[in-house]
Amino acid sequence: MQREVHYIEFIELYIDGKMVMKKDFNPEDNPVADFEVKKGKEVFAREFCNLHGLWQGEL
Repeated sequence: MQREVHYIEFIELYIDGKMVMKKDFNPEDNPVADFEVKKGKEVFAREFCNLHGLWQGEL
């Protein structure tokens, strides 16, 4: 039995409630994204794992 590949499909960045950046990944990619944000903004990120679903966190 073959195991399903475990990977991050995308990372999104939201500033003040609006999605401003998104980076998509393939299974062989290293899921790293750099975003530059000005101070004083409400920021959160979301990522989607193909096995565990959507995760979100404030920055």
